Amino acid sequence: LCRIRHVMTSLRAIDVSIKLSVCDGLAVTKCLWNANWNPKNEVNILVGGVHSDLTFAFELTQSKLTPLAIGDIRYTFVQVVLQHTTLKGERRTRVHTLAVPITDTPIDVIDFTDLHALLLYLMKRTFAIALEATLGKAREYLLNTCVDILIAYRVNSKSQLPGILLPESLELLPLYIFSATKHTILKSGDVCSDM
Repeated sequence: LCRIRHVMTSLRAIDVSIKLSVCDGLAVTKCLWNANWNPKNEVNILVGGVHSDLTFAFELTQSKLTPLAIGDIRYTFVQVVLQHTTLKGERRTRVHTLAVPITDTPIDVIDFTDLHALLLYLMKRTFAIALEATLGKAREYLLNTCVDILIAYRVNSKSQLPGILLPESLELLPLYIFSATKHTILKSGDVCSDM
């Protein structure tokens, strides 16, 4: 009942156009949505309708960046422009500009990673792989990504402590990843859950 109420009362928009622009030196390599894009620095998505729970995920790669220095910190910029029509027929434009700090050390990237955003992206990517290939490949992608993050942090950290080492922001990442691989959606066949 609560879910039905949420679906009926959540904000919705129709005739949606989304444009993602990035600075020179960044490129969009993957878009977890059906989109036509110029692989250089721009993505255009046309969607019939969206709601407040819908997310779009983009994977960016970096080549030669020319960041803007503000004080001691260097930034690059990502901008998303969302044009939509409300259910009352009003045409609206929302512009979101994000200044992303640039670093030369991988440890800084891992330290400031948002766990929930990372999990959302990983799950979207996992389900995309499951649709393209098999559930086994999707589970393998999820586990390998978790292991790669753990190894990258261990290799780049200066700590000599034994065991699993993760920053406070990602302490629960292995638990969430392994829990996701146990979920019935990612299990194949008639395998029962542990419960």
